[in-house]
Amino acid sequence: MMFRTNVLAAVVAAASWILIPASFAQNQSYDPDQAPQDYDQALPPTQQDPADMPNAAAAPIDDKKLDQFADAYLAVQTIQQEASEKLQATSDPEQADQVKSTAENDMISAVERSGLQIDEFNQIVQTMAADVNVRSRIATKLQERSGGT
Repeated sequence: MMFRTNVLAAVVAAASWILIPASFAQNQSYDPDQAPQDYDQALPPTQQDPADMPNAAAAPIDDKKLDQFADAYLAVQTIQQEASEKLQATSDPEQADQVKSTAENDMISAVERSGLQIDEFNQIVQTMAADVNVRSRIATKLQERSGGT
């Protein structure tokens, strides 16, 4: 289903841009290819590469949208971690498929509960991939939520 593929592609892309050390906001030479990749085991591969999505719009993203994105990302990250643990604990292919399917549905719901539509979430991911300022703003919002400064 294309809807799921798009959100999963965006989530994986977001994770690769956001799974960062606290010092990332200051690091202009950050290489996303060096980001941790362990989350890839939690979800099935997607059919669309986020880099193939249309270019991000030049319009600035307001703080409310970035707050919603940060909330969605944290929820999605939790879902990914739980799914990864469940997948590691099972060797039954049917049970693994069920875990993946449930995680996909839960991630979509988490994005929507944050107040963002899937296409808005995807657009922020695209912008984040191209704009170090947006990545820095999101990293700051995530640090605030985790009690860091």
